[in-house]
Amino acid sequence: MENFFLVRHGQTDSNLERKYQGSMDIPLSELGIKNMNLLAKSFTPNIPTRIICSPLSRAIQSAEIIANSNRIKSVSVRNDLHEFLYGIWEGMTEDEVSRYRHAEYNQWQTVPQKANIPQSEHLNNAYNRCNNIWEDYQKDLYSWGGSIISVAHDIVNRLIICNALDLPANYIWSFKQTNASVSVLAIKNVYDGRLRMLNHSGNSIKFRLSDEYL
Repeated sequence: MENFFLVRHGQTDSNLERKYQGSMDIPLSELGIKNMNLLAKSFTPNIPTRIICSPLSRAIQSAEIIANSNRIKSVSVRNDLHEFLYGIWEGMTEDEVSRYRHAEYNQWQTVPQKANIPQSEHLNNAYNRCNNIWEDYQKDLYSWGGSIISVAHDIVNRLIICNALDLPANYIWSFKQTNASVSVLAIKNVYDGRLRMLNHSGNSIKFRLSDEYL
């Protein structure tokens, strides 16, 4: 099964307040837990499945909900799946950044690969980090007969998708990754495309992922 599942963690209070979280270790909100439980029910695992997640608690909680719902024995933490590091923006709302750091914010929204946010990770470095993750996932899936569920964050998931589709980093705003959503990628370039599903939400789409995927 040469597909893998890219999950964004459930909602946190900071997500609701539209704050930049980055390295801040913030747990899921009650709604985030509820929506992750709904998403977890979308999976119908009938082959060996590994869950790998970011070291931040919002991702670990989300991964554990999926694991418990689907009788998957363990969750592995991968440290480089951490969210994009927003530097001095962390803890600020989007409105505050737009108002007080307008030049940086405008760059981030229009030419993100050129944005220079003080004390932040540069997008190109994050892109390279996510390329290494994507390459490792492909090697792992080629070497065994199971599937992988990767639980991480908004920008990281966008960058993994960009790498999978051979798109540069500035394409991160070309698609959406909502909280408690999953996208499905194939590890081979095939005639019908590598991106098999984008931004499926257990909260909004009331069907289970079919055996074609898991």
